[in-house]
Amino acid sequence: MAYFKVVREKCAQRGLKFHLSLSPIALMGGRKTPAIPVKIGGISFSDPKVRAAYKDEMLTLASLKPDYLGLATEVNFLAQNPREFDAFVSLAHDAYLAVKQKYPSQQVTVSFQWDVMRAQHQSAMLSRFSECLDVYSFTSYPDAFGDPTKVRVPSDYLSSVRKVLPTQRVGFSELGWSSAAPSSEDQQAAFFSRLAEFTDGAHFEYVTLALLHDVSMFTGDLHRLNYVGIRTIDDTPKKSWDIIENLGELR
Repeated sequence: MAYFKVVREKCAQRGLKFHLSLSPIALMGGRKTPAIPVKIGGISFSDPKVRAAYKDEMLTLASLKPDYLGLATEVNFLAQNPREFDAFVSLAHDAYLAVKQKYPSQQVTVSFQWDVMRAQHQSAMLSRFSECLDVYSFTSYPDAFGDPTKVRVPSDYLSSVRKVLPTQRVGFSELGWSSAAPSSEDQQAAFFSRLAEFTDGAHFEYVTLALLHDVSMFTGDLHRLNYVGIRTIDDTPKKSWDIIENLGELR
């Protein structure tokens, strides 16, 4: 927890918002199973031990007073596993109430993967979370779902969220485009150069880059995520850097 406290303090010093999210869904295997530490001794979100441990962890994270506390990331992937999805929806409601009882002013969010939600017409599920969040968050990596050299991103790609959430508080907690082949730095820069167009008139509460720097942590089918940063792993600016540096206020 000491690490998170340092991050929170650094954010405050620089006038940045501190977002802190728990990701209870396993990253590998298609994002359709719970990611539960072995020490807890359960395998399902319906297990009382798992539910108690999850709520305790959310309360611990809330004690750090982040600007936004995330109950889950890209939770619509879990819809592939209806039983666990239903159990998590119930758990999210319980955790939200627990957090609000102890920290009434804490802003709570849940994120959904927008590219998948658009393609699979999953927006109906958003209403199931309406009473366990304050802000709807979305992630988007348009190049990751198809050949990036052929992806055509329409001007309302992000702002079309407002068709399903016209008045609710909405933010994009992860936005990225990989510069790894078959994409390139030029394509990544072209995507970010249209950011104001993608968000025009949507009044998002936040739009956050997925990564500032490239990393070396993803393997297999996810390896291209290592190159989502707008600076290389050795801190060399990519072509997107100047675009983001000179980006005006999004509307």
